[in-house]
Amino acid sequence: NLAHDRGSSLRIAAIVSATFAVPLGIAAFLVLGNPFVALFFGAMALSNVVKAWAGRAGPGSPEPSGASPAAEEAQARGEVERELAAARAALAVQDVAAALAAADRLELGDGALRQSAGLRIRAGVELSRGDPASISLAALHGGRSFTLWPSADAAVVAARANLRIGETGRAQTWLRRALEAGARREAIANDPELGALLS
Repeated sequence: NLAHDRGSSLRIAAIVSATFAVPLGIAAFLVLGNPFVALFFGAMALSNVVKAWAGRAGPGSPEPSGASPAAEEAQARGEVERELAAARAALAVQDVAAALAAADRLELGDGALRQSAGLRIRAGVELSRGDPASISLAALHGGRSFTLWPSADAAVVAARANLRIGETGRAQTWLRRALEAGARREAIANDPELGALLS
């Protein structure tokens, strides 16, 4: 049935994620000499192994779709935080492929929160590339991310991208949306790039 197929797909995704996390953690330790990034990938691998093992429930076991909306949102938030952290760590070492893989994993999941976070990662990747076409794409991804799930982070990314392509008015609009979504005014004021837009 459909629920069983979904459970199998989630189990396969968890196994694939764990398979990639282990060599990435080893590489982070051996190549970069960074035990913290290695520990992060190790924790991610362990989490995915646990998720895959939990997914081996028998026919009489409850499926994930039976969870309450609050439990499903909590699970989604946990996945989003994990993948955002993985993407930030990847971009810190200029590993664009790993960052995009984190976006892919989120976008394979259900719900606006995961989809929005995947787009936010893509916006960050395009911003890191720095050329005008990529920054324009970052502005688009940031805006779409905010439309799906109005988060302060998505609005800040959209503001930064619009400012870099010379769209100051749009950047100010996005900063206003970021503040309405809960961004701290003092954090934006202290941002060397965006602070001037608040005056």
